[in-house]
Amino acid sequence: MKILMSIHNEHINNIKSGNKKFEFRKVEAKQFNDKEIFMYATAPISKVVGVAIIKKVHVDTPKNIWEFTKNFSGIDSSFYYSYYDKKEKAVAYEIEEYIEFDRPKDLLEFGLSCPPQSFAYIKNNF
Repeated sequence: MKILMSIHNEHINNIKSGNKKFEFRKVEAKQFNDKEIFMYATAPISKVVGVAIIKKVHVDTPKNIWEFTKNFSGIDSSFYYSYYDKKEKAVAYEIEEYIEFDRPKDLLEFGLSCPPQSFAYIKNNF
């Protein structure tokens, strides 16, 4: 099943530039069995702007994930550790490639009426 993630614009820019090769979440998408994550850029863009091809999903302690991802995290350690404050598990989606759409797409094209807080499962017919 494919997923769509809400991502702040600065992080999308870091993914596009290659500075960020990992997208972090507190919860793993258990039904994610595909290689594509659709990326929704938050306001002011508020559109689905591209798709990330995922190489691997890493799940471990926040400390171990940071040690593995820090060189291409696109964030600093204080931001990272505040995000995972009091969490025992960290999830890192390793981005192999990012493909930007020629035309950003509305959420309705993905069967959603509002952006997800973290991620949402979407239909497989895209």
